Amino acid sequence: MDPSGAASLPANPTLPAIASGAEPVAGYRLVERLGRGAFGEVWKAGGPGGFQVALKFVLLSGQTGPIEQRALGIIRDIRHPHLLAMFGAWQVDDYLVLAMELAERTLMDRLHEAVAQGHPGIPVPEAVEDLMDAAQGIDYLNESRHPSPEGEGRVGIQHRDIKPQNLLLVGGSVKVADFGLARILRGSQTSHTGSLTPSYAAPEFFQNQTSRHSDQYSLGITYCHLRGGRLPFTGSFAQVMAGHLMRPPDLSMLPPKERDVVARALSKDPDARWPSCRAFAEELQARVSDREHTVVVPPTMIPGEAPEEEILAAPDATTVVPRHARGVGWLGRWQVLAAGAAVVLVLVGAITWALGRRLGAGSEPFRLDLPGTLTLRAGERTRVPIRLVRRGWDGTVGLAFEGNPEGVAIAGRSIPAGADEAVLEVEAAPTASASRSQILVVGSGGGRTAARELSLTIEPMGAVEVRRLEGLAEPV
Repeated sequence: MDPSGAASLPANPTLPAIASGAEPVAGYRLVERLGRGAFGEVWKAGGPGGFQVALKFVLLSGQTGPIEQRALGIIRDIRHPHLLAMFGAWQVDDYLVLAMELAERTLMDRLHEAVAQGHPGIPVPEAVEDLMDAAQGIDYLNESRHPSPEGEGRVGIQHRDIKPQNLLLVGGSVKVADFGLARILRGSQTSHTGSLTPSYAAPEFFQNQTSRHSDQYSLGITYCHLRGGRLPFTGSFAQVMAGHLMRPPDLSMLPPKERDVVARALSKDPDARWPSCRAFAEELQARVSDREHTVVVPPTMIPGEAPEEEILAAPDATTVVPRHARGVGWLGRWQVLAAGAAVVLVLVGAITWALGRRLGAGSEPFRLDLPGTLTLRAGERTRVPIRLVRRGWDGTVGLAFEGNPEGVAIAGRSIPAGADEAVLEVEAAPTASASRSQILVVGSGGGRTAARELSLTIEPMGAVEVRRLEGLAEPV
């Protein structure tokens, strides 16, 4: 079989109009359209025997088509109670047509509802139960039990895009959906290419690596968001990436007894995380089972509102329609198309802005050394030495800067091949306001990145200088 899965797809010669009442694939009649995007369309359809399904029409000529074909080759025959089931796949004209389970809604929808009811997030034990469901599905994917597409033994699969929008409620339990970014994992690590959702991505993704514990990290971030209503790392794209790579997570949205359990799942070193997602969920379950619910401070950010960097991920393609309630006390149940979200491709070169950090011995091809602090007066210019410690990369290292305050310019674009020193020119305009900021100096080369923070303080211009700037002949 072609690893993409496309070669063995049954094909129809032509595609009838995609409209209510049409039967684009034998036995599946369209009922209503539930969503539309750059990837194509998704419809509620009546399947054989009147069984309701979601039909997803993916344009093969678009960016999403090859992604869905490759994912289909990986997960088409996988079945588990906590993985969204696929019933069939067909190539019809220029479309890949997928038939899959129709779910009630996503956990992000449930979070919105919980906040509307006055909770900071999804209450315990519901959140932990949802976590356990997701953990079982993810572990099944991750285990080396699946036949290799090449027919060479058994392999594990990393989902690589675990987030609330991809955890769906189906019949009272949670199922993992949207396998567009899934990758086969050979050994303890494999290369990572393609796109991701920055807020939930594991640190190793930004070193172009995927480990057997990468999905666990994303599940830990997801739990923080669902349980406490906010994310452990917030801010601009660069700030979120720096958080994943270099800073401890802010777990203040969680009750104290839960924090060290989640902190282990969020270890920068993949091997320091829990042995499995289920082990993570079981330990968390044990912590919360013998205590009363703890009230935590509600979030200031609207749950689910995308932080600034989330523009790198496509809008969720799920669409909701009314359905029955799940559990006592839930309001306004919704039915969601289980087709999952369409993800905008982000070139790996853009992701290398994600600020490298050592994830293991020798993982960085170079390191940047520069002063950690700098104080500059408005109107002043200075030179900052930067040293490059090379570890296997002898080529040019490009330099970029993130977080410059208004009125501050930094010159210095690269360190040439073979060189190990450079000088940055930092200048504060006379009109620059007094401020303190963290500037991220990012070096990139050979497909890897390294970064250092420069703490910059801008002091206001003195009275004499201000008056001279304004054109007065003599200072007052």
